Amino acid sequence: MFANDPVRVVFLAGTGCCAADDGFPQALSAAPSCRMALVRCVRAFAPLLGRTSKGAEAAFADDEASGVGNRTPFANLPAAWQIGFGRARPGMQCAESVTFGSSGLDRAVHLRADPPGGRVLPLWRGKPLLEREGRRPVFLSADHQAFDTASEPAVFLGLDEGEPRHARDISDWLPEGGGEGVGAFNDTSEQQHPALAGGCAFADLRQNMTRLSVRDAELVVIGKALLEWHRTHRFCARCGAPSRMAMAGWQRNCPACEGQHFPRTD
Repeated sequence: MFANDPVRVVFLAGTGCCAADDGFPQALSAAPSCRMALVRCVRAFAPLLGRTSKGAEAAFADDEASGVGNRTPFANLPAAWQIGFGRARPGMQCAESVTFGSSGLDRAVHLRADPPGGRVLPLWRGKPLLEREGRRPVFLSADHQAFDTASEPAVFLGLDEGEPRHARDISDWLPEGGGEGVGAFNDTSEQQHPALAGGCAFADLRQNMTRLSVRDAELVVIGKALLEWHRTHRFCARCGAPSRMAMAGWQRNCPACEGQHFPRTD
């Protein structure tokens, strides 16, 4: 480990920095104090990579003089030394293409007190209604027969290209067969609602996440998360009295003690 990447190991130990992948924040490695610490690391461990500390420090100086260090710190160092200095690995995705990274969905906070009507995504026991072929979420009209068994109002997800989008739980509906296998980690079962066409069914989100677009994934996950929060937070955490949904699903209010409760958004 030290022979392959001594500077990265020492940098981790010296700064307390840790990351989920091989990279460090570029700004951190470019900070003057960190750069000085890394120079000291180079002096100590250069012999392990068969390079003199004087030659390694010259590479640092070349970066500084050329301005490369401001963009990609330590670009002139050997490849083995550059792991962890702000260089992305081949094939690493950009943040813009990662799910939930930049869908651009308008959450329309200003509309939550009096949300506009719009199409609604039904979810059954956390499973969204998806097309069988394209696997896109299926939004229904608010008065669709599938919502006859719903006991709670819909939650407002936001504006999708200007169109209001909502989600509503219909878990009180009992499918034929009783929903065997539902809730398992590898839930491959699908449930067909009698009021819906055969081209769509309730399917596990984990099984279909990679087939959704960034926008569709954001809409579905917001709906699933909010509805699950309401299912598990029906009582006031302050006094224990039943609380009520408010602000189009983004808040719960307690009529007994006037407490206000909010879902986590991190």
